Amino acid sequence: NENMASAARIHIAEKGGDFSNTTLIAFGGAGPVHADGLARKLGATRMLVPRGAGVFSALGFVVAPVSFEVSRTHVVRLDDMPPDELEQLYRSLESEAAAVVRAVASGADIAFARALDLCYRGQGSSIRLPLSEPDGGMIAFDDIATRFTEEYMNRYGYAYEDMEIQIRTLRVTATAEREVPKVSLRFSGESGDAQGALKGERPAYAPQLGEFVSHKVYAVDRLGGDARIDGPAIFEEEASTLVMGPGASAMTDPRGWILVTLDGGTI
Repeated sequence: NENMASAARIHIAEKGGDFSNTTLIAFGGAGPVHADGLARKLGATRMLVPRGAGVFSALGFVVAPVSFEVSRTHVVRLDDMPPDELEQLYRSLESEAAAVVRAVASGADIAFARALDLCYRGQGSSIRLPLSEPDGGMIAFDDIATRFTEEYMNRYGYAYEDMEIQIRTLRVTATAEREVPKVSLRFSGESGDAQGALKGERPAYAPQLGEFVSHKVYAVDRLGGDARIDGPAIFEEEASTLVMGPGASAMTDPRGWILVTLDGGTI
């Protein structure tokens, strides 16, 4: 828990933010086991745990649209890059990416998303700037420098007007446009019912108390939506286990989420 908390502190120190206004989303086989302890170390007061947490990533992979990304290193000053040459390079990358997607999703329409990795000349790290707009359009070549400066300013609080902008890498993602299957993992019990899912009690370690305490144990597949459970409690699923310590409480969202609030938090 401390290793994960340390990594998160470094990340938020670099990117900015406030853990006290953060909702921790826990998934994976072990994520919900550690989530309560990790959230307390970070000062977060809310957690979301989905049904099927142990296979959450796998479900996402199954229902995600078929896509493929290709990239090409092309180090050059932005001012020295002819727009026509940049367009030709992107069309080549799109052709390469589309060939892979069509091999898997034959007959599907393909959408392309372009991006550029940019930096100030001499820097060791770069910023990925999407060139594709949400409405399907593209950022004009003459606007790339302005967008990069804005993004740099948003991330770091300043920008270098006297430094040259350099292209590092061109990127294209090709995605098959077809209907994405819907996955519904709702609670199967009666609305508001948690008692019907109670399996018993067993002791588990509570770090904040420094001792083992009795936890009620619930079967996630028998919980109902809109049910409230006060901690300490353990929620068991086939592929994952959520441990909720003393002072926490949970509500089951009918759509298939467990919403946990820690000491002082609100749902």
